Amino acid sequence: MSEDSTRPGANVGNSILLAAGVVIVLSGAKLASAIIVPFLLSLFITIILVAPIEALIKRGILPWLSLLIVVFAMLVFFTGVFIIVGTASRAFAADLPTYQSDLQALVTNVAAWFDARGIDVSASGLKGALDPGRIVSFFQSFLGDIGGALSYIMLIVFTVVFMLADVNLIKHKLAWHQRKHSAVEEQLGSLSDLVVLLSTYTKIKAAVSLLTGTLIWLGLSLMGIKYPVLWGLLAFLLNFIPTVGSIIAAFPVLLLALLSLDPVLLMMIVALYLAVNIIVGNFIEPIWMGEEVGLSTLFVFLSMVFWGWLFGPVGMLLSVPLTVSVKFLALRNPRTLWLSVLLSNRVEKVAVDVTPGAVD
Repeated sequence: MSEDSTRPGANVGNSILLAAGVVIVLSGAKLASAIIVPFLLSLFITIILVAPIEALIKRGILPWLSLLIVVFAMLVFFTGVFIIVGTASRAFAADLPTYQSDLQALVTNVAAWFDARGIDVSASGLKGALDPGRIVSFFQSFLGDIGGALSYIMLIVFTVVFMLADVNLIKHKLAWHQRKHSAVEEQLGSLSDLVVLLSTYTKIKAAVSLLTGTLIWLGLSLMGIKYPVLWGLLAFLLNFIPTVGSIIAAFPVLLLALLSLDPVLLMMIVALYLAVNIIVGNFIEPIWMGEEVGLSTLFVFLSMVFWGWLFGPVGMLLSVPLTVSVKFLALRNPRTLWLSVLLSNRVEKVAVDVTPGAVD
């Protein structure tokens, strides 16, 4: 390393250039989100579908036939989801004026109760905070943005098919580092480790989210709650969003129960969401997941906000895999090691994971 590069002025200049480069890259990613988001969805779906294809191949089914079966099942699944959710969404939208009227009456009664006891509460403020129109608009926007990304369904399907067809070739390329090719060996080895980590996380998270959505759907169906399929789908999707996803998924259901003026039903719904998220999130998921992804809780939440701003709802759903990728790659470069430490939940774990010679 030259003496000039160690001067404070040189370090400041390098930092400015790095910050400018990051801003340029993020701006380009924001502008190209219409292309990047379908690609991210395709990659996400591909990682999930690799496991069933490999399971069919192990049972003696030809690789091309296994691919065809899994892709056909994927198309049937998406078609069924669109039909069921579309029907439930239209029915919910038709009932929305009734819910708004019931909420206005409820807020008026609550404000009158407080006023009778000398507590000044703004009814208009309560109505604004609990306006179901705003809540529904949020979920419609969320599902609409995901639907907008899935509107490129043919592009996504073809991309997934080509990715799945090249899975074995990609594995051979990533295994190329075993042939001892100096610097290329280390780069491909790190990339192979990252792919394994993301694949494991994505498959397990998808299974956990599916279990969560199914349990919520069954529980709400048994309670007689309207649109249980819609709320189960929301629980499935929002479970990919760390920290706050489960809370957001429960909010519209709790609001409907509140409007019913049935405290027993409200407590049952609260108990259902708490039980599912505690059992699945704190017991089943850690057993399946094994070693955690190693992200700080604060930066898990901030990453959701950041990737959501950059790529919309799809970015929120994929915030953890994207942040894990950033942390993993930052760990391999001495100039960005600080970022990996910042994102990690344990500094000691980062120190152990540093490859020999990475910070020399």
